[in-house]
Amino acid sequence: MGPTGDSAGARKERPAVDLGRHRRLRGILRRHQNAAVAVLDTRTYRAAARKFGLLKGNTLLLEAESELIILGDFCIYSLRGRGETTVARYLATLPTTNSEDDAAVRDAMERTRYSIYRLEEQGKRAVMRFQDMLRGDRLWVVDENLSRTLKRGALLAGRMIPVPTYWMSTGAAFPVSNGVLGVVKSALPVAPGGTEETLPQARAEMEEQLARMIIGAGLIEGTTGMISYA
Repeated sequence: MGPTGDSAGARKERPAVDLGRHRRLRGILRRHQNAAVAVLDTRTYRAAARKFGLLKGNTLLLEAESELIILGDFCIYSLRGRGETTVARYLATLPTTNSEDDAAVRDAMERTRYSIYRLEEQGKRAVMRFQDMLRGDRLWVVDENLSRTLKRGALLAGRMIPVPTYWMSTGAAFPVSNGVLGVVKSALPVAPGGTEETLPQARAEMEEQLARMIIGAGLIEGTTGMISYA
C-alpha cells in the first residue's frame, strides 16, 4: 500500500527542491499513467464503477469528467486482478531504463499510499507538509497546483507517491470534509494509529478497500467533482 521507512516518508526537515527536475518527474509520471490507463479495457472500468454504484446497465453514471480521472486512478493503482494491480503489470512490461528520473518514478509508482491528508504548512517552491490523518505521520509534498489552491487546514483525499526526498500526488486528489474523515476512520477494519510502520502486514491487501471507502464517501458528499488537477 505504501512505502515503509523510505527517506521520503521518514524525512522531517524541509527538502531542498529543484523545480526543474520536479517538473520532469511529473511529466514522466503523467506519461506512464496515461500509458497504464490506455491498457484498461471497458470491463475493468465497469467493474470499478460497479463498486461505487456508478454503473447502470452498461452506462457509467458520472457527474463530472474529474470522476473519470479518479476512477482511472483507482483502476490502475488499487483494483487487483489475479493478485496484481494494472500498474504493476504495466511496469513489468517496460524495458530497463538508463534514466535516473524514469527509474525513480517507476519505483514510486509501485509504492503508493492512498489516504486523507490535512495541510499543515505551506512553503516556498511548492513545498507543503501534510499530516496523514489515517496513519498519523507527516509527509513533505511538492505540487505546484495544490500549493496555489489549498489553504492551511484543508483536507485532501488522494494518492501520494514517494520520489527520492519528497512525495507527489498522482493527480486525482479531491477535497473532503471532517465528516468524511470521521466516516472513513469509523469504518476502518483495523485502527491504524501511529506511523506507516505500525500498520498491519495486510495493509497491501487493504489498500483497495481503503481507497474504495474514501472515494465512496467523497462521491456521496459530492466533492469528487472538485478534483485538484496536478
